[in-house]
Amino acid sequence: MLTIYSRIGNNSAAALPYPLVHISLTDRFEEIIGSRVLDPADYLVDNADPRQVIAAGESFNAMFTIDSPSAEATGFKLNVCYRQSNGQLRCAIEDFK
Repeated sequence: MLTIYSRIGNNSAAALPYPLVHISLTDRFEEIIGSRVLDPADYLVDNADPRQVIAAGESFNAMFTIDSPSAEATGFKLNVCYRQSNGQLRCAIEDFK
């Protein structure tokens, strides 16, 4: 089991809803071997309400567990994203794979 803790901040000038978190597991060559997009309810801790917004300049804790990750997994990458009206994800790191 792999448990990931992260602190995510809102660096914009406006309040924002909780983002989607895109997690990718990587192998020793930093190639992605698996990925998943998490909804706020999947990662929020401390009874945080996923319907609330994050004020400008504020941050929050995120935590999630991956059951039985591949033995090839040696690292991970996180990206925060928002779903656009056409269903596509717009992420903080645009060329994130």
